[in-house]
Amino acid sequence: MRNMVLVFSMVLLSACGFVAGQLQDKANEDRLLKPGALDLPLTGFYSHYQYKLLDRYQITHQWIRESSCGYRDVELGKYESKDRLTKDRFFNVRDIFEEGGSTWQRFDAKTGNFNFDRYVRPEYTVKTKNGLKTEKGYNTLCYQSWWTTSHSIALFLRKQPLDDMKAGFTQWYPEGTWTTKTVNNLTWYVQEVPEDKFRTRPLNGVAGPFQLWALPLADTGYSMAIKLGASKESLQYPDAHVRMQAMFKHLVESVKIEPIPATSTNTSPVPAETVQPVSPTNQNNSEPKSQPSSLNNGNTSTLMREYPDKTQQLQQNMQKDSNRDIKNLLRNTAPKVGR
Repeated sequence: MRNMVLVFSMVLLSACGFVAGQLQDKANEDRLLKPGALDLPLTGFYSHYQYKLLDRYQITHQWIRESSCGYRDVELGKYESKDRLTKDRFFNVRDIFEEGGSTWQRFDAKTGNFNFDRYVRPEYTVKTKNGLKTEKGYNTLCYQSWWTTSHSIALFLRKQPLDDMKAGFTQWYPEGTWTTKTVNNLTWYVQEVPEDKFRTRPLNGVAGPFQLWALPLADTGYSMAIKLGASKESLQYPDAHVRMQAMFKHLVESVKIEPIPATSTNTSPVPAETVQPVSPTNQNNSEPKSQPSSLNNGNTSTLMREYPDKTQQLQQNMQKDSNRDIKNLLRNTAPKVGR
């Protein structure tokens, strides 16, 4: 009898958690799909990510605030305008580098580097109580889905030649056609499925192939891809379908690849206590979870010097507010120095 009660309690708790998750997803969808939520210029609800790749290039991109990416990073600060229409977050991602045939994110010697292979390589090794175990890699780095409208977006970063990446997606989505498009001087390879060839949404799932934009990250051997998924059911929500495409366009336009001058490859680690932990990514495209860390007040010049792109974006957004608010924001978003 006791075991039956225990099993019933576990089932009840699981059901409650599922219902709570569904309610939260529904709340997010209602908020994002309300009139104007995804209209252009689409600068009001994004997270800004920036990192050094192989100490040679600075990669910048944005993602929606509804979910986090799988990087280990430090949150530099937040910005919210007085009208609350602009709410952006800014993250400095740990340097991504290679060593010993693996890809890592750089930490200090005491903390130890974080193995990044789960996202960028086809396989990675994890330690278990029974020894080393090989897991399937190429995990989704950023992901978000919308159940009601059957849409999804995903971002991939892989140590993979672009031709190999294209071949993989062609095998998965043979109905798609490849073209090239240039955005902000970057040449993307675009696979697109016409709406009249949309698939029916998968059982207990969302979306299907629609648009995939793939990009070689200069001469690093790494490639990035951003995917917008949809299905036949998505066409039942025409307004949301248009807004999703506008949002996706903004994500593509946010990507930048910039060479790092030889004198600027400063890889001094950020104190470990300011790093936000990242929970492991589910193999089934579940979004990576993370908790933001808080940075105390510090020297404004540090933000200006080390993160000029973020500072410029902050300043552009802050034109709507008073000079007093601008000074307070810059003071509160600067990393603490002298730690």
